[in-house]
Amino acid sequence: MNYHSFCSNIISNESVKVYHDLESVKITFKNSVIALCCLGIFGSILNIFTLRSPSLQTVPFMYIRSLALFDLIALSAVLVHFVIISIKHPNAIINFYRSHVEDVFINSFFAAGLYCAVMLSIERYSLITNPYKQRLFKPEKNAILKIFSVLLFAFLLHLPIAWQHSIKYDSMGNYIKGNNQELLCQEPHWMIFTYYKIGREFIRGGCVIVLIALNMIIAGKLKIVQRNREDLVKRCSNVGLVICTNSSFAINGSISEINKKKELSPLIKSFVERKVTTLMFSICLIYALGNLPQMAVMLLQNEQMETQYSFQVFRYIANSMEVLNHCLNFYIFCMASSEFKRAFLNHCLGIKELLKKFPLCRSFFKTQCYINSTTNIPDIVTTSPDIRIGYVKEDCKLIDESSCQLTIKSEQEKNDEVKNIIIYSKTDHYNKNNQENCL
Repeated sequence: MNYHSFCSNIISNESVKVYHDLESVKITFKNSVIALCCLGIFGSILNIFTLRSPSLQTVPFMYIRSLALFDLIALSAVLVHFVIISIKHPNAIINFYRSHVEDVFINSFFAAGLYCAVMLSIERYSLITNPYKQRLFKPEKNAILKIFSVLLFAFLLHLPIAWQHSIKYDSMGNYIKGNNQELLCQEPHWMIFTYYKIGREFIRGGCVIVLIALNMIIAGKLKIVQRNREDLVKRCSNVGLVICTNSSFAINGSISEINKKKELSPLIKSFVERKVTTLMFSICLIYALGNLPQMAVMLLQNEQMETQYSFQVFRYIANSMEVLNHCLNFYIFCMASSEFKRAFLNHCLGIKELLKKFPLCRSFFKTQCYINSTTNIPDIVTTSPDIRIGYVKEDCKLIDESSCQLTIKSEQEKNDEVKNIIIYSKTDHYNKNNQENCL
């Protein structure tokens, strides 16, 4: 954005022609953004509803809940924007809201959602790189304080946008959202505002870079964890190994030596899956495409740029990508975390019953079961909660080096029986027991 472009009042016949050419483009992108907003609002509501689960009350999921709430508010404000611009003769309150409040409100909540995503990545990075590190006292209260702090910071950072525009009227008396030339077209106001815009977008770009870097590192760490678990299973095959479908449980060495280890965080168990690497790269790509083009728009956008056809098309694409970024968060978390997915299916029973009406989904739910057990498990034993025959409510428990007892409660049959326990012992490497009691 340059001084001449911002402070010019010249409107040519070519500019009027551009307005007419942009009408069809505006309608197309308007409809697409409205559809994306509805999808994102639906996902955010499901996200908040799912996060009521008692198993999802840890600090990382507090950041996800805040992200869902901020996205819900911002996407709702975008829908309100389209309702307001459809009003032919808005009153003074609506004009004031559009000129001085709307941009601050929407951009602040979008930015706060980005900051929550960064804090979530930092928390996950800390849990994965230092799983045994002692956490702060009352981490939940610290997380709440951080969430309110980033929201306040986002509002303070975007508050000067309120003075970028002013209320103007054309020759027909219609409202125009124009540049605040009386305030900003003079020094040193223009220079201060220019540096402010550059600094604001530099912060946004820095957050995106940090988010991408952390997720890349997390993806690499998770691959190492997965590879180490596979190596541990191979090394322990002659000592004692219990496998329930595709979940692996191993005990190696003496019990006293094992008990020195601490149990891995449930969040690590939730995200340690083979598909998580692909999802991490997807998250990085979505946040990059959703924020980097929008940075250019926020730097260059002003009243005179409304007449630039190529810039307006780029602006519509950037706005659509930003909305798409924030509306996909719920669906990404559903794919990335089995714990989150399981809580969603358990709490959204109406949607679950609706999905069962489709043949493909019905065959998926038909094989689901819950596994409960009561015996103790060595601290070194870990598992992914996602298994082929159903969802693990709690980890499988070892009775000794060569046996395991599970109780499987079928969701369909409503009874309790032992099902499909496969035991590998020191002497009998691949013995299969208790299959005659299958449900």
